[in-house]
Amino acid sequence: MPYIGNDIQFGELTSQTFTGDGSTVAFTMGYSVANTTSILVTSGNVVQEPTVAYTVAGTTLTFTSAPEDDDTIHVRFLGRVVDVANAAILQDSDQDTKIQVEESADEDTIRFDIAGAEDFTMTANTFTASSGSTIAAQALTATTIGSSAGVTITGTTPTLTIGDAGAEDTKIVFDGNAQDYRIGLDDGTDTLEVGLGAAHGTTPHMIFDANGLIRTPLQCSFCVILGSTQSNVTGDNTRYTVPFTSAEWDVNSDFDLTNNKFVCPVDGTYHFTAGIALAGIATDQTFLDAFFFDETDNWYQHNLDVGNVFNASNGYYLMISATIKKAAGTDIIAQVQIANGSKVVDVVGASYPYTWMSGFLVG
Repeated sequence: MPYIGNDIQFGELTSQTFTGDGSTVAFTMGYSVANTTSILVTSGNVVQEPTVAYTVAGTTLTFTSAPEDDDTIHVRFLGRVVDVANAAILQDSDQDTKIQVEESADEDTIRFDIAGAEDFTMTANTFTASSGSTIAAQALTATTIGSSAGVTITGTTPTLTIGDAGAEDTKIVFDGNAQDYRIGLDDGTDTLEVGLGAAHGTTPHMIFDANGLIRTPLQCSFCVILGSTQSNVTGDNTRYTVPFTSAEWDVNSDFDLTNNKFVCPVDGTYHFTAGIALAGIATDQTFLDAFFFDETDNWYQHNLDVGNVFNASNGYYLMISATIKKAAGTDIIAQVQIANGSKVVDVVGASYPYTWMSGFLVG
């Protein structure tokens, strides 16, 4: 069978004797021991109680009271500290499987050989698997890995697999100070989900399905309509802000209906489209235009293209669109302007969306 160090020697437990002189309490033993129960002590043929009658510290045996003069003190070593400085190898009978300490002087390396091959080595801070050797993964339960330096998976094709093909959700949760985020598989919908919070299905920010379609349920998007006709609002060169009255949808409530403006929620690029229905245009009113304006009076103008005009009993329908890069907090409004005549032109509104505006965050 395997063993450490030199050949095994068989014999009796080692013992040592001293003679009391009535005053000496400390005696030096021939061997170092770990604690009081590692030895059996008698004095004058009376067994002494560990820690009460005596204490030990390495090779020093100290009595609470000095043994009587001429009393024989007998110490039987039940266990002692062994110096294994020269016990360098633990191996099996055919010596092809072994644990070896320091193959060369002061190497500070432990080597693990199995079936004749060195499979693993261990140094002060690293356990290394040799080429061709692997460390079998075991299931971890409620395990915390603490590392200020991070965790790195190396190799030519490193792979981290989460889950065992079972019908269950799997995820990685990022535990933040103010907010938690997650990324993982929602097994109930067979989708990969990125979202706020630790639980799938709550506040999903991005969802990927098996067909490669990507949904962003909270991405800024809106459509507002004008619910009733606004009469005699332009025609005399008045630049009129369309007062939208209700939202068909507004994902993040970014359109301020009270003040007739869209407020950009983040820095980014936005796309806006509007349809404006006009009525009551006179023959002398030849200039028609529509705009998207921001709060600094930068304007994004779309002139009337006759080919895109629907004309029915002095009415026109304008379609405008613009892609704009704006900072968070910027206001965007829709305006229409008709000139060279009197203020007799109406902006048509109804429950049916004759006049409307929509937009979304591109990125």
